[in-house]
Amino acid sequence: MVCVNSVVHHKTFDLQARPSLRTPQGLAAGTPFASVFTGAERIRPASPAAAIGFVNAVATFAILAGIPLVGLTFLLPGNGRIGFAVLAALWCSAAAAVPAAYRALISQSDL
Repeated sequence: MVCVNSVVHHKTFDLQARPSLRTPQGLAAGTPFASVFTGAERIRPASPAAAIGFVNAVATFAILAGIPLVGLTFLLPGNGRIGFAVLAALWCSAAAAVPAAYRALISQSDL
């Protein structure tokens, strides 16, 4: 219990525990998903709930599989740089794979 108390009372964790600082961080992390959900609903108007569920499933899989794999790259030479380079390459390939019509559809969200 002593270890937990010493971590909780550390100054950096005190700043992270304040709701006034967590709220903008949460909004910044969640706001991009709004356009993704709107785009998924527009692509599949017959079943918007299934489209949102698919988006959530893909995001969950990416988080659950990606974080440990990037973490493993810290065991390799380069202190994790290989993992972040792979992430950057995957992000660029995903951005390039989105057709221009879908990008225009998603960018015209009602938000």
